[in-house]
Amino acid sequence: MKELIIMAGLPGSGKTYIRNKYFADYKAVDCDELKKTIKGYNPDQPRALHFESKIAEKYEIYNNLKNKVPFIYDTTATNTDKIIKLTKLAQALGYIVKIIYVQVSLATAFRRNSKRHRVVPDEIIMDKYSKLEISLKILNKFADKVITINNEKDEFNIIIAPIKFKQEAISA
Repeated sequence: MKELIIMAGLPGSGKTYIRNKYFADYKAVDCDELKKTIKGYNPDQPRALHFESKIAEKYEIYNNLKNKVPFIYDTTATNTDKIIKLTKLAQALGYIVKIIYVQVSLATAFRRNSKRHRVVPDEIIMDKYSKLEISLKILNKFADKVITINNEKDEFNIIIAPIKFKQEAISA
């Protein structure tokens, strides 16, 4: 089955952890990982190659779609128009599109982010936080399925989350 999973959530929410643990067989398109493949990458200056990594990201997405490969797109999902276009294109190509929202509080995102090697500036996290709920409400209308994973606990327990939209919660 051709499936596109859009792994959505704040920086520090645990998107990559969950992706690696539960969806290891899927190809992943992750802008942060793509930066590491670009000549001149310096982990202490991740914004330096942002433009180049976005081009590589777009290439990987469309290459996966062209080759009919199931894949995961790791994103904050705050660029609503971009995600809608991707969702519609994937569905037109016969993909089932699922959004998995990895939910954490703003405080948890800040705390986890501060412990990462590549720290996202607080103002960017705040900006993403201010857009995320509205974006998810809109995207909910386009995806075939929306799943919320509440990943608030540090031990990465996945628990059933309060459902605010047309969503399905999972438990592991």
